[in-house]
Amino acid sequence: MTAAIPAVLGPERPGVPGPERPCVLVIDDDPALRDLYATALRRAGFELILAPDGETGLALVAAHPIGAVLCDVSMPGINGFDVVRSLRAKPETATLPVILFTGLGDQDSVIEGLAAGADDFLAKPIHLDELIARVRAHIRIQDAWLDVVQEELATRLAVVATLAKIKPSADPEVAAQAIISQLAERTDAAYVGVFQVTPDQRGRLLASSLPPGDDELSVGPSPRRQRYLIGRARAGPWTDEIGEPEPGEPRDGFWQTGLALAANAPIFSGEQLVGILTMARRAPAEKVMEARARDMLLATVIDYAAVLGAAMGSTLSARGESQVTESRLRQILDRREFDIAFQPIVELGSRAIVGYEALCRFDDGV
Repeated sequence: MTAAIPAVLGPERPGVPGPERPCVLVIDDDPALRDLYATALRRAGFELILAPDGETGLALVAAHPIGAVLCDVSMPGINGFDVVRSLRAKPETATLPVILFTGLGDQDSVIEGLAAGADDFLAKPIHLDELIARVRAHIRIQDAWLDVVQEELATRLAVVATLAKIKPSADPEVAAQAIISQLAERTDAAYVGVFQVTPDQRGRLLASSLPPGDDELSVGPSPRRQRYLIGRARAGPWTDEIGEPEPGEPRDGFWQTGLALAANAPIFSGEQLVGILTMARRAPAEKVMEARARDMLLATVIDYAAVLGAAMGSTLSARGESQVTESRLRQILDRREFDIAFQPIVELGSRAIVGYEALCRFDDGV
């Protein structure tokens, strides 16, 4: 049976946790260990909420602002792995720091806990100084991440407002370069590129934040790279870790920027894929924030790709269709995929040839 929700334990006062001190939730079915952790953390300046089982702990997370969760793995009913999975399944707790305790001492438990989404793992018996240090570190990272998110959202609103004012140009390259200049100036992306996709499934780089001739990744020196980009774009947004260039590709330009991660999102005109927006960044200073930085970069490129679709999607669509027609006509002319027959026009009285009627038939039957 679920225990009643307990009172908050603080260094000075009980009650609902306030903004002055971060509140830590401790979930453990052993009352002696709960009290031990609470005493150490309370002396370190944290407010505490205690829960005897996973079900009570999840209810407390929903009822109070929690800065971090400490949870035992082996508990009756909802165990620690289930608690983590439940927290990660909800957007409001998807990034809440969770540290798991275990007395099992085997590698499988560590792997399962981290796979479930735990941020950290401590094996029993737990050293209290280490526990306090870990809690402080994760709360500090969480606070820093929330500041980053707020700043990113404010920047994104400003960028979207600026992009919305850019008028589509008859020349997509001009419009793409103007948009890239805004993104490069207002975001922390070290690289921005717009890749056009034509109706015949070919692509080319419209513009990028690198000097002409230096962009080796997005445009791709080979059709294989283009097929990869277009195929992935049809499946939706994605991220790529940036490794070494392919054999035969130069190591200059894009590869010298020190980029670690590229996020890509399709640009649509209606339901037609007309382009791909790529934004890349260097590795974050904090290794633990790498996954969050990946998610934020992907969300950013999705938002901006949607704006690009509205700003220049129809222009890219029209240009792509024109390019396909021009390419087909050039192929017909270069390969002479046609035959011309000339029919003389004769003046009946003098029987003189006064002109010719030319009849053209193409190899495809037109």
